Amino acid sequence: MTARRILHVINLGTTCGGAERLASALVAAQRRQGHQVRVLSSDRDADGVRFSDVTWPQRTGGPWWRRLAGLFRNPAASAALTAQLREFRPDVVHLHTVGLLSPSALRALADVPTVHTLHGPEPFLRTAARYCMPASYHRAGAPDRPSWRGWLWLLLTAVLLGPLWRRALGVVDLRIAPSRYIAGLAGGATLVVPNGLTSAPPAPAATGPGPRVVFAGRLVPAKGPHVLVDAVPRLLEAVPDARVTICGDGPLLTRLRRRVDELGIGYAVELTGWLDPPQVAARIAGADVVVVPSVWPEGFGLTCLEALAAGRAVVASDVGALSELVTPGRTGLLVPPAEPDALAGAVALLLGNPPLRDRLGAAGRELSRGYGMDAHHEAVSAAYTEAIAQPRRPSPLARLRDDSLLRNSAMLLLATLTLAGGGFIFWQFVARLFTPAEVGEASALISVSTLLANIALLGMNNSLIRYLDRWPDPARTVNTGVLVVAAAALAGATVFVLAAPLLLPIVAGGLTPARAAAFVALTVIAALGMLYDNVFIAWRRSGHILSRNVLVVAMRLVLPGVLAGLGAFGVFGAYWLAFAVALLPNLVVLGRRYRLRAAGSARRLGDMWRYSIGTYVSSIILMLPTLLMPALVTQRTGAEPAAQFYIASLVAGVLLFVPQAAGRGLFAEAQHDGGRVGAHLPRVLRLTAVVQVPLLALLVAAGWPVLLIFGPVYADAYPLMILLAVANALNSIGYVGSTLLLVSGRTRLLCLLSGAAYGIAVVGGWFVAPYGLMWIGGALLAGELVLAGGYLWVIMAALREPPPSPPATPAVPRQRSSVAVPEPGAAP
Repeated sequence: MTARRILHVINLGTTCGGAERLASALVAAQRRQGHQVRVLSSDRDADGVRFSDVTWPQRTGGPWWRRLAGLFRNPAASAALTAQLREFRPDVVHLHTVGLLSPSALRALADVPTVHTLHGPEPFLRTAARYCMPASYHRAGAPDRPSWRGWLWLLLTAVLLGPLWRRALGVVDLRIAPSRYIAGLAGGATLVVPNGLTSAPPAPAATGPGPRVVFAGRLVPAKGPHVLVDAVPRLLEAVPDARVTICGDGPLLTRLRRRVDELGIGYAVELTGWLDPPQVAARIAGADVVVVPSVWPEGFGLTCLEALAAGRAVVASDVGALSELVTPGRTGLLVPPAEPDALAGAVALLLGNPPLRDRLGAAGRELSRGYGMDAHHEAVSAAYTEAIAQPRRPSPLARLRDDSLLRNSAMLLLATLTLAGGGFIFWQFVARLFTPAEVGEASALISVSTLLANIALLGMNNSLIRYLDRWPDPARTVNTGVLVVAAAALAGATVFVLAAPLLLPIVAGGLTPARAAAFVALTVIAALGMLYDNVFIAWRRSGHILSRNVLVVAMRLVLPGVLAGLGAFGVFGAYWLAFAVALLPNLVVLGRRYRLRAAGSARRLGDMWRYSIGTYVSSIILMLPTLLMPALVTQRTGAEPAAQFYIASLVAGVLLFVPQAAGRGLFAEAQHDGGRVGAHLPRVLRLTAVVQVPLLALLVAAGWPVLLIFGPVYADAYPLMILLAVANALNSIGYVGSTLLLVSGRTRLLCLLSGAAYGIAVVGGWFVAPYGLMWIGGALLAGELVLAGGYLWVIMAALREPPPSPPATPAVPRQRSSVAVPEPGAAP
């Protein structure tokens, strides 16, 4: 046997609970085998004997925001773990309970073989968070119901803390679970290694007259000592001389004493407080019946195993892994959790039937012989060997490269940020070269052109993403879309230049015939460029969009000076000419792959149109407020207020970058792997929330000086910018929700939700525009509130959907024969 250097990491370094006692026994066994072992824990005091060698200072108390931050990042724990990795140089790290460590500390383990034992339900295990909530977060008098602080904790865990832990625990090479129940919660390749008995059963402790019922455990709601106390009156009715001993300490101790006094059963109930493990074991050995009345699932049930090893009959709640040890009628009795009458009836049955009690105790003792510490140690050693043999994890950059959703979304986000950053500089430059009136007219022309280009897509952008990899001959699919979009853009732009003098005379006032022709041509180019972007997204090569946008930014810094003599149309021309020139390299790349040519397919168009029409209508509805508002504001309030509105919306628009990129990435990923949309959705929500919240705070803090950069007249629009920023933050929900509806093909619901919300925004904005820009911003915010409510329902429904069935592989693929768990109902 090769001696190893083993570093154990655990929350509490004292033998205060089952997980800690098991870890202490494992450490002792490993040292007896000649391994070099070190234990790292917090310095938090707890009952029992300290077995940790090194501690980190665990901060307690302080303001709420500091305690909240400590859940995500514990600098002291990170420093201590990093120091141990550097000084001790372990061959393997064994994680146990790690909640105090914080997710950020686990980054240090990226290159170290790591094993993690899940001793019980943990906040990062889906559906198990409520079982890990602090006792103080329950309602007074209702230990199984969360208080308002408890609900906030559960929400924080579900949305942020749980996903963050799951991501951080990606450094783990092999997970160990003590039961099939915990392995099922963990999922994936989790090795079942049942806990071992840490010591042989001692001699029974001396007890008084009458049959003795013993409870041993921490006095917390999850363990159910309050259920046992409430069961005592019924038990005494059946067995008047029964006596109950409750061993343990915890936050419920005072309440239990008060409840015992209220029921008048102090003569029959003994609350011992904290006892050393040998004293607890002696009390168990001297019991007639041991009760394990857990209200919440047990990860294993070490007290139950110790009672079986002592040959005691057991009555346990039918929760969690307890049924893996207690087989009704063979090794004990199971009762429903949190039902005092059922618990009292089962205990009374055993106290009144000594032969049954003895038979169950003998069978339990026989079963416990398969749970020795030697077998546990052997299985853990084998897990170490497997973890050490695992290939090391790739770097974060390599993982990003291999994760198509993150890579595509990241490239789209960078492309958007590049264009936005360049646009910020572009509009600063323009604001100094041109008058506010010219800037207002140009912004209206650009918005109308962008709206027409988006209308001309006719939903073909979404159809390309959906069908490009599904159909043979992708070149035909692309060329069909190109012809349709080019024709639609040409028609739409032509209709606009003919009708604009009647509908929007201020906007169209400077359009001479030559400029009108240029407007039409540039709008067609804009529409084709937007369509080609979706080809790259479907191809999952969004890096080409990023390179195109870099060139766009460079051109937009040059062209305004060249076209300054054209007034407002010079701004419009500089904006779209840069896009047209930068599009040429992308056309070369696409031409090589898809043989771009002016040829389509009527049959292919018919197939695409059935899906495109719904997404087309919904997409137009989604874009109407953003693209139509500058023209509406120009027409209703004048050019200078329109310039203020446009610049304010430009600054607030940074809040749309992440949801746009993440939504398009999710849509593209769903077409390649539609069955895993539910798995991708939490990552998209997490990415959006993590970025949007601080970004909104930054805009509120720095928005005024940013607007001042454009000029004093634009700084007056700071209150409007705040309204638009809040509306855009809410729009994040809309992007994610609309993507889910696009993926599932529920375009009718998409149109209904978007139409209702944006009808409020656009129609309301038209009527309140004479009252000022803030009223227009309020109309937009009202529309976004309606939209967010509807799409939040869609998102929650998607999160509640069960994941697709995994491949036919067992949740627990490996078990060591020496520590195999007996199947329920099997003979001991």
